[in-house]
Amino acid sequence: VEFVPLQTIYEELEKMVQKKNLSYKMDTFRNSIRGELNHHEDEGKSSINMHLFIRSRDQKGYYSLTDKGKNYQGR
Repeated sequence: VEFVPLQTIYEELEKMVQKKNLSYKMDTFRNSIRGELNHHEDEGKSSINMHLFIRSRDQKGYYSLTDKGKNYQGR
């Protein structure tokens, strides 16, 4: 399982937003990203949890996709 820092997730998604010429307030966008990670984190207790991400126990702010997350085709 490869974990990446939250900062890298932000940067890559912001590149996608710019490439697709979408208009988002980046501070709001970053909060939304963090919210989605928290809602769908594998051990999370959210009622909408889809178990798409794993949070590293060893490194703060590092995430990886679960098998379900790797194959997810929604939204």
